[in-house]
Amino acid sequence: MFLSIDTTSDLPRLTLYDTFKKQIDCMEWTSVKNDTEKLLPNIEELFKKNNRSCKNLAGIVVARTGKSYTGIRVGLTTANFLAFGFNIGIFPDIVSAKHQNFTGFLLPEYSFPPKITEKTRLV
Repeated sequence: MFLSIDTTSDLPRLTLYDTFKKQIDCMEWTSVKNDTEKLLPNIEELFKKNNRSCKNLAGIVVARTGKSYTGIRVGLTTANFLAFGFNIGIFPDIVSAKHQNFTGFLLPEYSFPPKITEKTRLV
């Protein structure tokens, strides 16, 4: 079974796939800049709803490009953490997900530079 995490837009999505890459279930929610608070509880809810366990994961698929700079970092950090913790593979898309473990981490691919504002001076 594979878990797909996509937090790169205003509509984050979690998807469970079986080992044949057929979709089991999907969960979406509206992001109001609270992906960090919602992501892990939503993963847990998705597994419970489908009577599945994280222990049965063969790999994690994670979106690493998109329009949300923070969303990309939240999704990738969570996916890398879960893949490391469960000692399973992590993949950039479901097509490349195989039953082999990839021991590395995925890095983000930003489509534009981050908007970093200048520090405000107090007068």
